[in-house]
Amino acid sequence: FLTIDFGSSGQRYAKLSAPEAETVGAVHGMRVAIRYQDSWWMICFPLSCPTEEQRGLITPDVPPNIEIRQREDNTACITALQRGWSKKLSHIPIVYGVSLMWAAERIRESRVQMFKEASLEMLADPMTKLTDSNVFERRGVLVNAENVSMGV
Repeated sequence: FLTIDFGSSGQRYAKLSAPEAETVGAVHGMRVAIRYQDSWWMICFPLSCPTEEQRGLITPDVPPNIEIRQREDNTACITALQRGWSKKLSHIPIVYGVSLMWAAERIRESRVQMFKEASLEMLADPMTKLTDSNVFERRGVLVNAENVSMGV
């Protein structure tokens, strides 16, 4: 597991309900991740990378080292993204310009894998909330120097 890019900021849509803000943020994140995926796919596996015309016709096998694993702790958000619609979040495409159906299609194509992540294990939370910062060590992002043995 190697994190290529990571960012965190206060939620831009914090005044919204949690499912609404998380869903809008998740679709924006998915858009960026797919741009990275396409770039890495073309660089590492140019012969197997589907063209724009082929994408609608075939479901390509995504190479394991460029899979997108999107972690989310909000169940309503995950459900809406996997279905492509939500009765309670039906206004999102119109108000915020993000398509739940587009996200669902990327998930069905296996270009994005959604994972339910425990809130305590979310990497962004220690940066924006008062939570346990040891999540960085547990997830392998940081190493605790006290626990590293030096071979001499």
